Amino acid sequence: MVKPIEIARRLNISTSALRHYESWGIVPKAERGTNGYREYTDEHVAYFECIRAMNTGFGMNVIRKVLPLIQQGDITSALWIVNEVQVEIYQHKKKAEQALSILKHNKK
Repeated sequence: MVKPIEIARRLNISTSALRHYESWGIVPKAERGTNGYREYTDEHVAYFECIRAMNTGFGMNVIRKVLPLIQQGDITSALWIVNEVQVEIYQHKKKAEQALSILKHNKK
Protein backbone atom coordinates (compact mmCIF):
# COMPACT_ATOMS: atom_id res chain seq x y z
CA MET A 1 0.00 0.00 0.00
CA VAL A 2 1.12 3.53 -0.76
CA LYS A 3 0.17 6.48 1.42
CA PRO A 4 -1.59 9.38 -0.33
CA ILE A 5 0.95 11.86 1.01
CA GLU A 6 3.77 9.83 -0.58
CA ILE A 7 2.09 9.93 -3.98
CA ALA A 8 1.26 13.63 -3.64
CA ARG A 9 4.85 14.51 -2.76
CA ARG A 10 6.28 12.40 -5.57
CA LEU A 11 3.99 14.01 -8.15
CA ASN A 12 4.10 17.49 -6.61
CA ILE A 13 0.33 17.71 -6.17
CA SER A 14 -1.97 17.93 -3.17
CA THR A 15 -3.67 15.00 -1.51
CA SER A 16 -6.96 16.75 -2.26
CA ALA A 17 -6.13 16.45 -5.97
CA LEU A 18 -5.80 12.69 -5.49
CA ARG A 19 -9.24 12.62 -3.88
CA HIS A 20 -10.70 14.73 -6.71
CA TYR A 21 -9.30 12.36 -9.32
CA GLU A 22 -10.89 9.46 -7.50
CA SER A 23 -14.25 11.25 -7.15
CA TRP A 24 -14.20 12.03 -10.88
CA GLY A 25 -13.81 8.32 -11.62
CA ILE A 26 -10.49 8.67 -13.43
CA VAL A 27 -8.71 6.37 -10.99
CA PRO A 28 -10.11 3.21 -9.45
CA LYS A 29 -11.79 3.56 -6.06
CA ALA A 30 -9.35 3.05 -3.21
CA GLU A 31 -10.00 0.60 -0.42
CA ARG A 32 -10.16 2.02 3.08
CA GLY A 33 -8.00 0.84 5.94
CA THR A 34 -9.34 0.16 9.41
CA ASN A 35 -8.37 3.74 10.25
CA GLY A 36 -10.58 5.03 7.40
CA TYR A 37 -7.68 6.27 5.28
CA ARG A 38 -7.46 5.49 1.59
CA GLU A 39 -5.06 2.70 0.71
CA TYR A 40 -3.60 3.21 -2.73
CA THR A 41 -1.88 0.43 -4.65
CA ASP A 42 0.74 0.48 -7.39
CA GLU A 43 -2.16 0.51 -9.88
CA HIS A 44 -3.42 3.77 -8.38
CA VAL A 45 0.08 5.23 -8.56
CA ALA A 46 0.21 4.31 -12.26
CA TYR A 47 -3.10 6.11 -12.86
CA PHE A 48 -1.94 9.20 -10.97
CA GLU A 49 1.32 9.26 -12.91
CA CYS A 50 -0.60 8.89 -16.16
CA ILE A 51 -2.83 11.83 -15.24
CA ARG A 52 0.18 14.03 -14.52
CA ALA A 53 1.93 12.96 -17.72
CA MET A 54 -1.12 13.51 -19.94
CA ASN A 55 -2.34 16.75 -18.38
CA THR A 56 0.13 19.10 -20.05
CA GLY A 57 -0.42 17.87 -23.59
CA PHE A 58 -4.01 16.71 -23.52
CA GLY A 59 -5.76 18.48 -20.67
CA MET A 60 -8.13 17.21 -18.04
CA ASN A 61 -11.15 16.97 -20.37
CA VAL A 62 -9.42 14.31 -22.46
CA ILE A 63 -8.13 12.53 -19.36
CA ARG A 64 -11.66 12.42 -17.95
CA LYS A 65 -12.81 10.65 -21.13
CA VAL A 66 -9.85 8.30 -21.60
CA LEU A 67 -9.07 6.90 -18.15
CA PRO A 68 -12.59 5.60 -17.39
CA LEU A 69 -12.48 3.77 -20.73
CA ILE A 70 -9.17 2.19 -19.72
CA GLN A 71 -10.69 1.12 -16.40
CA GLN A 72 -13.55 -0.50 -18.34
CA GLY A 73 -11.04 -2.34 -20.55
CA ASP A 74 -12.00 -0.39 -23.68
CA ILE A 75 -8.43 0.43 -24.65
CA THR A 76 -9.26 0.82 -28.35
CA SER A 77 -11.76 3.62 -27.72
CA ALA A 78 -9.34 5.33 -25.34
CA LEU A 79 -6.56 5.21 -27.94
CA TRP A 80 -8.85 6.59 -30.65
CA ILE A 81 -9.64 9.60 -28.48
CA VAL A 82 -5.94 10.20 -27.85
CA ASN A 83 -5.25 9.78 -31.57
CA GLU A 84 -7.92 12.32 -32.53
CA VAL A 85 -6.49 14.87 -30.12
CA GLN A 86 -2.99 14.28 -31.48
CA VAL A 87 -4.27 14.96 -35.01
CA GLU A 88 -5.86 18.22 -33.82
CA ILE A 89 -2.65 19.27 -32.09
CA TYR A 90 -0.64 18.49 -35.22
CA GLN A 91 -3.04 20.52 -37.38
CA HIS A 92 -2.76 23.51 -35.01
CA LYS A 93 1.02 23.20 -35.10
CA LYS A 94 1.06 23.23 -38.91
CA LYS A 95 -1.17 26.34 -39.01
CA ALA A 96 1.11 28.09 -36.54
CA GLU A 97 4.17 27.20 -38.61
CA GLN A 98 2.48 28.55 -41.75
CA ALA A 99 1.59 31.79 -39.97
CA LEU A 100 5.17 32.19 -38.71
CA SER A 101 6.50 31.57 -42.19
CA ILE A 102 4.25 34.28 -43.64
CA LEU A 103 5.22 36.72 -40.90
CA LYS A 104 8.94 36.08 -41.45
CA HIS A 105 8.54 36.46 -45.22
CA ASN A 106 6.63 39.77 -44.86
CA LYS A 107 9.16 41.11 -42.35
CA LYS A 108 11.98 41.19 -44.92
